[in-house]
Amino acid sequence: MHVSLTQTSKKGLENKQKLISEIQDNMDQYSRIFVFKVYNSTASYLHNVRVELKPSRILMGKRRVMAKALMTREELEPLARHLDGLPCGGILLTNKTKDEIIEYFQSQKRREFAQSGTKAPETIVLQPGPLPQLSHAIEPYLVGLKVPTQLKRGVVHLAKEYTVCTEGEPITPTAARLLKLLDMKLGQVQVKLLAMWCSKDGYVELALPEDSDEEEPLAEELEMDDPLDDEE
Repeated sequence: MHVSLTQTSKKGLENKQKLISEIQDNMDQYSRIFVFKVYNSTASYLHNVRVELKPSRILMGKRRVMAKALMTREELEPLARHLDGLPCGGILLTNKTKDEIIEYFQSQKRREFAQSGTKAPETIVLQPGPLPQLSHAIEPYLVGLKVPTQLKRGVVHLAKEYTVCTEGEPITPTAARLLKLLDMKLGQVQVKLLAMWCSKDGYVELALPEDSDEEEPLAEELEMDDPLDDEE
């Protein structure tokens, strides 16, 4: 079906206005507003967070649009500035206390398969020999990834030493696939709270320690979770 550019632009404008209205309509219903950043997140992770924090609201979308919605109130301008240039994050509106929210997200950190493009937290080197955890059926796939493997009596063997990833360097798409096949979770899923505004204390910057050495996540990782995310 043909969709004209006019139709596309109209839909984008409607989505932006919907996001602005949703933020503004919910401001007075909650005592606290947090701005957060996401590392290595998945759609299922954020879905679970949304469900567990109800009736709190998590809103994600184009950061400039969210900032515009917040800046309609002078007291929220410092909070809105945290959204500027934020590659992957959003707004949490809640009546829970600051300590409750901090404790919740600290408890939600977990290991996950590393995304390609993120920095490797450690160097992984495979030694020559059998890889019994890998099915013989995927050996042709490994060869396609240019991993030096061969079958010996139905068991996948590594022909020579192979470096999957190097600490501090970006994980390649091949390395990300191989780490998943090997069931090696090098990534860490987490939400980092950047700042908060509350009706009682006003703006509060949350100077929490940096818990992740991962590169900033790619915004498209969350598009499946929120179709408004970074929509032009």
